[in-house]
Amino acid sequence: MPDRPEPPPSLLWHPGRLDRSPRPAERLVLAVLENAVRMFQRYTTADDQRGRRLLVETEEWFASDELEWPFAFVPICDVLGLDAASVRSGLRQWRAQQPRMLEPHSRVFHLPLGRPTEEGLHAGGSVP
Repeated sequence: MPDRPEPPPSLLWHPGRLDRSPRPAERLVLAVLENAVRMFQRYTTADDQRGRRLLVETEEWFASDELEWPFAFVPICDVLGLDAASVRSGLRQWRAQQPRMLEPHSRVFHLPLGRPTEEGLHAGGSVP
């Protein structure tokens, strides 16, 4: 595994530091991470094609170990002083606590209609 390049010292900011506010570059990468977390949370239970696609893209971003692109997940964690594995673990734990989606076949609604008769359908679910 290649050595991970260190972010420039001018970009380092740790959320616990009180001696200064985050610099613009730090605020930018924090905004990228916050947006990804919002997308993950919003689309975790998506039941439409667009939502599922956005969730897959967001999950792929979090799972990536890309180091060269400055807006990839791991470099962003490095800039913010966060442990990427801990963030991933936290997202998995959060997701596990969310209500499960219904299976597509369980969304079928059955109308309470009876069997057909010569006069038409008999309501109420039973034949006279």
